[in-house]
Amino acid sequence: VVAIVLLMILTLGTIQVALTLYGRNVVDASAHEGLRALVERNAAASDAAQVATARVRDSVGSVVGALEVDVASSAAGGGQVVRVVVRARLKPLGPVPVTVPVVAGAEGFVEDAPR
Repeated sequence: VVAIVLLMILTLGTIQVALTLYGRNVVDASAHEGLRALVERNAAASDAAQVATARVRDSVGSVVGALEVDVASSAAGGGQVVRVVVRARLKPLGPVPVTVPVVAGAEGFVEDAPR
């Protein structure tokens, strides 16, 4: 009985670690998708934030809580440097009731259109 309990805790802990890593990867990929929408499609900052939010919600849904997407840009020689930062807290699903904060960012350069 003790061995079965320990095995179950180990199994559930492994599943929790796997889901946490998956959630972290999805948050990271959503930052890149938001930046890609902004750079390649000439979308607005609000559109980039919506794309990043939609990617997270579609992929992991209820695993991620307290999702924030920030889009900032600054002028640089001949264009703009754009940065998309996604912050989230991964909710616990297994035997350890710990939320995991995740921060992912993506940065890119957008050239000004030739005149």
